[in-house]
Amino acid sequence: MGSTVTSRSIKLAGDNMDFAISEYIKDKYQLIIGERTAEEIKMNLGSAIEVENESDMIVKGRDMTTGLPKTVTIYTNEIYHCLKEMLDTIGEEARLVLEATPPELAGDIIERGVMVTGGGALIQGIDRMLSEKLQIPVMIAENPLQSVAIGTGILLNRIKADRGIFSGLRRLFSSKKVVMNPTANMIDDERKEEA
Repeated sequence: MGSTVTSRSIKLAGDNMDFAISEYIKDKYQLIIGERTAEEIKMNLGSAIEVENESDMIVKGRDMTTGLPKTVTIYTNEIYHCLKEMLDTIGEEARLVLEATPPELAGDIIERGVMVTGGGALIQGIDRMLSEKLQIPVMIAENPLQSVAIGTGILLNRIKADRGIFSGLRRLFSSKKVVMNPTANMIDDERKEEA
């Protein structure tokens, strides 16, 4: 089709996840951490599925009660539970997009699946979680962080190429030299010859 068929947008991204992680650490451990630490936790322990073999991470911050530096150890499934509501929202929005997709595309989607791009694609198990929710194959882009920019560049080049064609046609039909009714032009030419 060459265009957007259906879409939905939610204001939920990595920064929201980082904030949720920071709040979770503050509530559970009375530890204040910075944005960069929350981002590191998300990148190292973020998971869209509960795992059997958890990874752990030592997190350093400032104790809320004493104001002194403090260290705690956190685990993958803690972060899974922390992010679960947001990831469920993303899965639900994806489901709503698929519901609104025209039937003629459903076969292609069932056969080919969907591709996850961007930073969220790096969350462990996001493909499995979405596949279970959507009941279709879900793959992670080969280079998820750059694939969004690369795809945008390809789209802009296509638009630029298309605009070149259409702007040429627009110039052609808006020019004073182009006569849309050739018969009227012939009548004008005959009148000039008689005069």
